[in-house]
Amino acid sequence: MEEDENKVFNGGKELFIYFNILNTIEISDEGIQQWYKINSNETCIKGKSQILSQICSIPTDTLPSRYKTIGFSSKLYVMGGYFENQDIGNRGQIKNSVRSKVFVCDTLSTNPVWEECSSMMSCKIRPQLAVADGKIFAFGSRLLINFSVKKPYAEVFDPLLNKWTALPDPPSDVRLGNVSDSVFVKDRDEIIIFPFGHHYPRDAYRFNVKCHSWMRFCDPFEVPTDNFTSSVAVGDVVFRLLKNQLYACDMSKPKPIEHRVYGLEKEMKSST
Repeated sequence: MEEDENKVFNGGKELFIYFNILNTIEISDEGIQQWYKINSNETCIKGKSQILSQICSIPTDTLPSRYKTIGFSSKLYVMGGYFENQDIGNRGQIKNSVRSKVFVCDTLSTNPVWEECSSMMSCKIRPQLAVADGKIFAFGSRLLINFSVKKPYAEVFDPLLNKWTALPDPPSDVRLGNVSDSVFVKDRDEIIIFPFGHHYPRDAYRFNVKCHSWMRFCDPFEVPTDNFTSSVAVGDVVFRLLKNQLYACDMSKPKPIEHRVYGLEKEMKSST
């Protein structure tokens, strides 16, 4: 079984943590993706209701690889990804079918099921997703050898209207082929986008969700970023966990500088 990244959002009155696991034992030859939720307010006490509860599932042959999941209100959304075809192209490259499809599941429904809703305007592989201003923002795409990023690079989804709208593209001199991570800093109305990279200095980008403008700045985190990088914002401060070490950066500063947050590595060791 394989665990995907956690997703946290307010599913109605309580705060839940949602995650999915690839179950290769059940039903399909390829297995199924099974979603669960954890009630963060409960503890494992004898006689109490179970903390972990099953939500819904979907066969893996329905879902592409490298999709992304995000929660909005009581709903989970699966967006983008690609299917790898076995056919070989003229240049000896494997053909890939990149998707713009979107699936939604209402976790508060009596019988939660995945349903297809309005597709994105462009195909995206592991799009960077953020909930802000009552909408879902989707950015960019990871690159494949024989795939170029399609426009619009950025778009926004209104769940009430079930409609996607194109957003301004990044400046022409900005190259955002492989994005590692993104985070919404609510206090600043900004989505911060961190490109993939192991070298420093490197650029990062701010997108303002109110005026839909882009700004480039020097990535304050002087640590490597990859597919497993994950950041979270608390107020103006962005936190990033890397190899059991926690880093923090105050984005309200004119020139943000990251700092180590000491003590977490001891907690991590004691919990393992």
